[in-house]
Formats: sequence, C-alpha cells, structure tokens
Amino acid sequence: MGSHDTQFALTPLVMLADWLPSAGYTISYQDTKQLKKLADFAAVVVMAPAEVAHLLDYSQRTPSVSSFMWLYPFNARHADVGSTQQLLQVLRPYLGTNNRLGGNIRPLYQ
Repeated sequence: MGSHDTQFALTPLVMLADWLPSAGYTISYQDTKQLKKLADFAAVVVMAPAEVAHLLDYSQRTPSVSSFMWLYPFNARHADVGSTQQLLQVLRPYLGTNNRLGGNIRPLYQ
C-alpha cells in the first residue's frame, strides 16, 4: 500500500474508531495498536518516503490534501503518535474540507 491507498483507507477507519465508542462499542487495544501503526506508516510515507520505498511495489498518484483530514480525529484521540502530529502541523495550513466526510470537520476536533 502506498501513500494514496493508505490515506484513502484511513479516512473511514479513523472515523469509525472515533465514532464507535460513542455508540457503545469498545475498540480493542489490539485494534487501536494496529490503527496507530497504519497511521504512523501513512505519515512516514509522506514525510520520509525514502524510508519505506522498499515496501512500495508500484507508483501511485499523490493524494489530495483533503485526503489527510483523518489527521484531526486521529490526533485528537492519539496524541502519542508523533509522526501524525508532525504531519498535521505541516499540512494544517492547507487542510480545508473533505466531501467524503461532509465538509470541514476541523471545528469538531480543535
């Protein structure tokens, strides 16, 4: 999975992980750990692509900036993942809306 695939997959995964507890579901420690690993990988692919180039078996298109809106809910719950915090700081001035999420979700997580 490269950058575009990973960013695309993270949006629904992070939104579910953010919403499910309020609906009475428990996200397991193992599931949370896996989500953190995927998010960390997604950040590294963008910020240090040479570090993971050996894992990417085909080239992908560059994800749009709106693909990174998952960073807001993820970082609100997982402040301990430094790579995603760093990526959000870099992208924050460019993040606006994501139509897949219904528009601008930034106010919900700031």
